[in-house]
Amino acid sequence: VSLFDDDIEQDQGWTVGSSTDTALSGVWERGDPPGSAAEPSEDHTPTGTNCWFTEAGAHLTGKTTLTSPLLDLSASARPIVRFWYWLSDGGNFFQDAQNHLTVSISNDNGLTWQKVTKIKVNQIAAGDWIRYSFPYPEGLAVSNAVRLRLEAEDGGPASELEVAVDDVLVLQPWGG
Repeated sequence: VSLFDDDIEQDQGWTVGSSTDTALSGVWERGDPPGSAAEPSEDHTPTGTNCWFTEAGAHLTGKTTLTSPLLDLSASARPIVRFWYWLSDGGNFFQDAQNHLTVSISNDNGLTWQKVTKIKVNQIAAGDWIRYSFPYPEGLAVSNAVRLRLEAEDGGPASELEVAVDDVLVLQPWGG
């Protein structure tokens, strides 16, 4: 059962920016990615054109945050969050260990956050759309004030980090 399904084609209320952001360029934007040595030239959705990506034509410097709209998951037992991401440093694999996408979740409208994972550039998967899924964290109460947070961070000048996200889905497995 789908609880939230966003192919990013329409604005569903995502927020760009956080008080902890440090990016001077390369902040998140929604649109048709232009493509480059590090950026995708197409979104992931087969029938769509839009995704979230770090600013076209600009090198990400620092950290930029993308936060989902408020999600009411209170009727769900332990939902699964799934999305597709693109993470590339332009072929300079592992040049800068500080380049990553951090995924966090909040059950109190963003007052507190629990880190789910930190995805780093991978030589095998860099420059391709990759599916990532995770179960709602055990011990974190499901509520009507859930948000997902994606933080792209380029920690240094050694590489050109580009990040894109598309097709975000929250579902209740097993129909209940």
